[in-house]
Amino acid sequence: MKKTTQRDAFKIKATGNIAEKIVYNHYSKKHQVEINTDEFGYWDMKIDGATVQVKAITPFVKFDCWAINEGKTTQNINNIFKCDRFLILSLPSRVPHEYDGYVLEVDPKECMTKALEGSFNPEKKISLVIPRNPAYIKKIFKITNEEEKNILEHGTSIFRKKLTK
Repeated sequence: MKKTTQRDAFKIKATGNIAEKIVYNHYSKKHQVEINTDEFGYWDMKIDGATVQVKAITPFVKFDCWAINEGKTTQNINNIFKCDRFLILSLPSRVPHEYDGYVLEVDPKECMTKALEGSFNPEKKISLVIPRNPAYIKKIFKITNEEEKNILEHGTSIFRKKLTK
């Protein structure tokens, strides 16, 4: 399995920062929004006083889901369950899908935790699995073409970019 390089880690962090900014810009027009200045805090922002965790993730096309890996500790997943709201930005992948570029609200209690099988997970780490199914998610808003271009250009790897015609 490919190890995460320092450059990859930077791009992952940039992707998260851009996703948070997109969500902030959307909600701050009509709601009271506070950004968490503690980089290691369990919530990313508060919207009208409710704690919110934001994740930008590319779907696993093979499993028709999004998955959030537990990481080095289970803190990554635990933080989601501590928050009042959980939002994901579904990053476009090479296989187009109706949820590409949408910010979605997820109830993590309706999702499952399990180890996804494959060469991408040789250590059999647990993931929070979110099926790409309307029973588990709710569309909140679609990001603009400019926001999509920005997040694909500055945040994610080439692998996640859509193939252009």
